[in-house]
Amino acid sequence: MKPYADYTLRLERLLDVCRKSGDKLSVDAYLQEIVRTGAELTSSTGCSILTYAEEERCLRFVAALEGEIDALRGVSVPLDRSVAGWVYRRQLGLVTSQAEADARIHRVADRELANGTHALLAVPMFFRGRCVGVMEAVNKAEDYTEEDVRAVELLAAMAAGAIENQRLLQESQSACEQMMAVDRMKDDFLAIASHELRTPLTAILDGLEQAAAANDGQLRTTLGPAVKAAERLRSVIEQMVDSDRLEKGLGQLQQSDVDVLELVNEIAAGVQAEAESHAVRLVVEPVPFAVFCRLDPEKTGMALHNVLQNAIQFNQPGGEARVRVCDGETGVQICVEDTGIGIPAEALEKVFTRFYQVESHLTRRHGGMGLGLAVAREMMDMQGGRIWAENRAEGGSRFTLELPHAHGEAHF
Repeated sequence: MKPYADYTLRLERLLDVCRKSGDKLSVDAYLQEIVRTGAELTSSTGCSILTYAEEERCLRFVAALEGEIDALRGVSVPLDRSVAGWVYRRQLGLVTSQAEADARIHRVADRELANGTHALLAVPMFFRGRCVGVMEAVNKAEDYTEEDVRAVELLAAMAAGAIENQRLLQESQSACEQMMAVDRMKDDFLAIASHELRTPLTAILDGLEQAAAANDGQLRTTLGPAVKAAERLRSVIEQMVDSDRLEKGLGQLQQSDVDVLELVNEIAAGVQAEAESHAVRLVVEPVPFAVFCRLDPEKTGMALHNVLQNAIQFNQPGGEARVRVCDGETGVQICVEDTGIGIPAEALEKVFTRFYQVESHLTRRHGGMGLGLAVAREMMDMQGGRIWAENRAEGGSRFTLELPHAHGEAHF
């Protein structure tokens, strides 16, 4: 009965160590518990855990019995002149009861502990199929058994999981810190864009417009492109600032019952000059009745403005951008159709991603930073609406903005 009793006690001890993996122990404390258990279950005078140090290409002690780890922590174990290195490189376990004559034994650890190694059990530590280190038990009075090997292998697996989970957590924290640093840099840049660029740009634009308005001749013709370029730059800056505000959740909804066609006409009037400069005909189809919907007029207007700009910029001289208001099955829809270049099928969803450009930044002929449609989607999402793109069979593209009916239905 004694072998069964010993086997039961061994299992209970292993289960106890396994349970402690869920306790609020530090990794060092948990590894200390593992080596204590390893020494106890194998009746060894010593037990240790070594992990691979990639930069130094050697193994280093990360855990040992109390009173030994301080002496061993600074010891590096080479891969080519040690049992631990042999086990790590070959990913095979090793048991020897004649360690005094084994040239592979690394004697530096013995000197540090003023102790000799006469018996040793070493197994590789695996995590998701990758060897991350070696666990050793040393100096059992009797020969190591298969039960000893299995116990150390189980403990090595627990140690590998704890070590690698800590490494992954540290990498995740490091990546998070880097992302936060990048985010702070972006915030600083946007602060500059919203103040240091926008304020002087407004003054420049006002001066150009006044100079152009005061002269009916060659000066107005000369200043026209400069005014358009300044307006385009201001639009890009505004989109960047709007996108950042939305990302931080600073845009609060201000909803009310709005005549959708009236809002559409207002936004279309705001981009009429840009349409004319691109030689694009802008058409708003009339509706024989008023269509009211509960929405945020500023955010909906901004979304529509960005979609209309897209329809104009990616059109062709003599082309057309047409806006239609209709009642869909689940909400009021604003459809913007154009006769432009269309969108590759694989990019129909990607165009709503921030900074995405269908064309290469080296060859694209059209302006913008890839923020307009991303902002439009965010504006719609905030209101429980949606926006999608599709290509028209006759050429060009169609963007549909849909807002849910107020209280389940639209008012006509």
